[in-house]
Amino acid sequence: MMLLFFRITIAPNPQGMSDQEALNAAVDTSSDPTWHQISNKTIIMDNSTAFLNTFTVDDPTDFTENMILEQINVVKKGNTYTFMFLAPVNEFSNNQANFNTIINSFKIQ
Repeated sequence: MMLLFFRITIAPNPQGMSDQEALNAAVDTSSDPTWHQISNKTIIMDNSTAFLNTFTVDDPTDFTENMILEQINVVKKGNTYTFMFLAPVNEFSNNQANFNTIINSFKIQ
């Protein structure tokens, strides 16, 4: 079964929270024991610094197989942008080009 998932969230930073504090909160996944980080790196997305974190997800209550999740976080001008891509481990690389096309089509304002 092929399950692909893509989600974008754009939210104002909480009142009084700096862009850096919002970014730190966005990339903190320590509260979810089913997410296991396998990589993290800094990338450029629409001329903005973005943080790409990749995880394996083994949550049998939500998925029948292990998944790979890529999460990209950008904080700019008081807003936090989060992009999430999820696919089964054996399908993720086949869909990477599609995920990249989606990311490259966004303009962070």
